[in-house]
Amino acid sequence: MTIAIICYSAFLAVLLTGAQILFKIYAVSRDADVGLDVRQFLPLGGALILYFVVFVLYAQALRKLELSLLYPSYTALSVLLTYLAGVWVFREQFTLRAGLGCVLLIVSLYLIATSNGGTSVH
Repeated sequence: MTIAIICYSAFLAVLLTGAQILFKIYAVSRDADVGLDVRQFLPLGGALILYFVVFVLYAQALRKLELSLLYPSYTALSVLLTYLAGVWVFREQFTLRAGLGCVLLIVSLYLIATSNGGTSVH
């Protein structure tokens, strides 16, 4: 896997994780009793902007990078970072099973990154 794919994947994953954090903040901070308070919608707006930025950057990256490497690495990193953010930022429960899932994500990233020497089906 090239350095460009690793860098793009990591950057996109961080942006997507940021969007997920903002969605969570929006969800837990909504107060129906307040009525229409624009400040409650700031995290939602930030999340939507981040999603748009990820979409545009991803589309640009696909012009030069391999889909078969970029997409799985960026999505796996996004899942991993979002889970870790949930545990760290929102104090959600860490479980052994989820920890094993994180380890398997890392192993899958390694297998994808080192797969260029294997046999391919045409």
